[in-house]
Amino acid sequence: MGDKNYVHNDEIWRQRMKNEADSAVQWNQNWGFLAGKEQSEPRGFSTNVAKYATTGGKWTVKTVRVADDTEAGVSAAVSEQEARQQMSSLNHTSRPAAPVKRVEAKGKVLVHDEHSGVQSREAAEALRAHTMQTLGDACRTDGVDPQLKYKAPVCDSHEYGWRVPTKDNERQSLELFGVAEHGRKDMRKGLHNMVP
Repeated sequence: MGDKNYVHNDEIWRQRMKNEADSAVQWNQNWGFLAGKEQSEPRGFSTNVAKYATTGGKWTVKTVRVADDTEAGVSAAVSEQEARQQMSSLNHTSRPAAPVKRVEAKGKVLVHDEHSGVQSREAAEALRAHTMQTLGDACRTDGVDPQLKYKAPVCDSHEYGWRVPTKDNERQSLELFGVAEHGRKDMRKGLHNMVP
């Protein structure tokens, strides 16, 4: 059995990636006629899952068509037009929106917008809190709160603190009934307590 040639495998991978990028650029020229059909007029209605109907004594949920001239129908037509306009402006170089938002901290712009993302390693390090060890001293740097750098919770640990009231937001406290005055105590009796 022969040895694996990693240089050739790397070259094959590079050729595959180049072919993928080239075919993405040329797809519209070769196959664009299939996707170039004229789109129909935007519909002025939408379907809402909101109607409760009874059939044979049982309640169920049905989708209900909203009429064209209602407020929901007009907003559905407007949102469809905006979606079509956005989809027609996309091409193979369009960047998807990231979960981050514009962040300015410590006198610098760390994230410009949701499409460009974090620009440099220094900006990425300034976004998160971390401890640096220098000459025997530990320095803790302040990061940016997740609410200020993300549009929504990104991981499970964000879910717990996302809606906590701070100075920046005006959320109500989660403690509606106050906090317990007494912590959990060890109620087990030791051997010395059993002996009279």
